Amino acid sequence: MNRQFMWQFTLGLFLLVGMGSLYGANQAIAQVETQEIEAQPTEAQSTTTLTVEVANLRNQEGNVCLKLFSSGDGFPNDDDSALERTCVAIDQPIEPTEADELAIDAASENTAPLFRYTFENLAVGNYAVAIYHDRNRDERLNRTLFGIPAEGYGFSNDAPANFGPAKFDDAVFAVEEPNRTIQIRMRYP
Repeated sequence: MNRQFMWQFTLGLFLLVGMGSLYGANQAIAQVETQEIEAQPTEAQSTTTLTVEVANLRNQEGNVCLKLFSSGDGFPNDDDSALERTCVAIDQPIEPTEADELAIDAASENTAPLFRYTFENLAVGNYAVAIYHDRNRDERLNRTLFGIPAEGYGFSNDAPANFGPAKFDDAVFAVEEPNRTIQIRMRYP
């Protein structure tokens, strides 16, 4: 082989290994710096609460199950894609607030919430909520033979569920203030 070729090949290999080592060391330093930054909360990373008031419950039997999503991935059915999922017993009626009583007086039907749940320590951002009335407490939305919900359900923004589940884009809303409250109307088949 040609000596000049061998020299260029060796030099190129040496430079490639050297650059790779520098790149790897740089990535390790960047990762350590990132971890240190993430470990120190700042005022910009403030948290908020989201209270969901459920109206139009047919009765106080069973649970209300709530799923909170921060993206459209898996919305509204995939429990594993939900940021938070919980089922809460509806054992006790809640006391209506003064605002609830005003809403009852102004509306032709009873729109006062029968159930409230608060998601805590949320980052400011966009979210969507899906709920269902789990009367038999099996922690899943029961369906008919045709796949239609057999239990009550609802979505944030009263998002429509025409010929299938509601879409994330129709249900999404912003949580920007320290304490946000939304109302979801339960729908029954």
